[in-house]
Amino acid sequence: RRVEVAVRETQARKSALAATPVEVPAPKAAAVTGAAPLPTSTPEQAKSVAPDVTCESCAAGSYTAWLPRKISAYCKLSEVVDALELVQGTEVALPNAVGAMNRLKRLQRQAGGDRKLVARLNGLLAFFGDVVLAHVDTLSGKLLSLTVNAIAESPSHRPLLRACAARVEVLAAQDDRGFDAQALSVTLNGFARARMRDERLFAALSAMACSRAASDPGQFNAQSVSVILNAFA
Repeated sequence: RRVEVAVRETQARKSALAATPVEVPAPKAAAVTGAAPLPTSTPEQAKSVAPDVTCESCAAGSYTAWLPRKISAYCKLSEVVDALELVQGTEVALPNAVGAMNRLKRLQRQAGGDRKLVARLNGLLAFFGDVVLAHVDTLSGKLLSLTVNAIAESPSHRPLLRACAARVEVLAAQDDRGFDAQALSVTLNGFARARMRDERLFAALSAMACSRAASDPGQFNAQSVSVILNAFA
């Protein structure tokens, strides 16, 4: 009788376990805290790479590619290249493409004389650059500033840089509020580093800077002012 009771209890536990859904944790990137790859299927997840940014493609909410959720947690170029190559050639959301380019740019010096790593890095920058170029007419001020910062010193991205310059004039005409003091200073600094001294471009950026300074002078701290003045020097 005791055996029969034990058998029934065991079967009951097995049935309960079978009916309970099991959560499988996402794989974690090696030696990177909080860098587990997650599907960017919503605007909120897409913003994890470049937070607090908006664009028309974000509003659509149609993202299919997988990207590291916290790409800023990657401190080694080889690791971020390994992670981003998994989505190379797939459909990537615009904010993710911009964020990936900025992280690659920040870590690119680690490539040194490693020709293979440099080639992989350049391949990723070309891929993400093409993604941004295809949607350049939807770039917000924030995303545009990050894009220009990432490609300012890249000769292969001159077409994208010129497209960003044209987008600046459109946003200036619309008085895009996404161009705050920080975004303006980063954008001006990027175009100055790229040696793009287009008169219409700098006139549009100057008009926006003057407009922001008149309406909200408090957002211009010492750093943003010095960067803007240096760009016009």
